[in-house]
Amino acid sequence: MALGRQGLLDSMLLDPSLRDLLDPALASGRGVVMVGTHMSAFEFMLLTLTDLGYPGLALAAANPTGSYREQNEIRRRHGLDVQPIDRQSLRTAIERLRQGKLVMTGVDRPDAAGRPLRLFGRQAQLPVGPARLALRTGALLVAGLCRSDGPHHYRGIGIGQIDPHPFEDRADGITDLAQAILELFEPELRARPQEWLMYYPLWPEMIPA
Repeated sequence: MALGRQGLLDSMLLDPSLRDLLDPALASGRGVVMVGTHMSAFEFMLLTLTDLGYPGLALAAANPTGSYREQNEIRRRHGLDVQPIDRQSLRTAIERLRQGKLVMTGVDRPDAAGRPLRLFGRQAQLPVGPARLALRTGALLVAGLCRSDGPHHYRGIGIGQIDPHPFEDRADGITDLAQAILELFEPELRARPQEWLMYYPLWPEMIPA
């Protein structure tokens, strides 16, 4: 990242699988909620998307402190519009999606304001915000992640797309859609656990008393 835009472009490749999901989804005019997990150099993928003409709003952890504030400043210096999650940033996200634009956020960090979802067969309190945004605006959900592609090289890949419309009439459509999003990522997390950089305990039984 210290090498700037060209350094990122030299180390980060956007796979056709990701472009093939993003481009038609954005062309539809419905807006896109791109969801990801904290795998490998996910930060590089966010910044490279911006550099390659996919400007979007990145919703980051609420109430950033210390190194999180610095991380957001680095993102802004690379041109990424990043805003911590709060009422104003969520209103902005809704407006952007209704304008057919891109909003990016993660789905694997524990969230006290989330709901119990299943990951690897165990319950964890995880975000449902992306599902709520998609259902409220009709935006398409695109799942993407970053994985190692050899020493000092990384690849951003697309792993799936979900249309929120089939979840609109369900009794608990938000939770069901959030669960469907997680199920797209689970095979990749299982296949590459050494690249999953989640430093917060997800499952209650893993949290020290």
